[in-house]
Amino acid sequence: MQTSGGFRKILGIRVDAASYRSTCDRIQQRISTKPSCYIVAANVHVLMTTYWQSAYRRVLQQAALIIPDGMPL
Repeated sequence: MQTSGGFRKILGIRVDAASYRSTCDRIQQRISTKPSCYIVAANVHVLMTTYWQSAYRRVLQQAALIIPDGMPL
């Protein structure tokens, strides 16, 4: 998995692949320069919910960052 800020698509959802430090830096940058946004810590259940529920999928697709939460991702 990439660690410098790339992403992977899992079930059609972008999951950002970055190191802990890079993720913290990206969050800090958003706090400093961007308007309000949201970040999702996605586990397998979250991604499966996007697979089953199109409205939830649209919510996740608008997230500034979707970071993996758990070893399976």
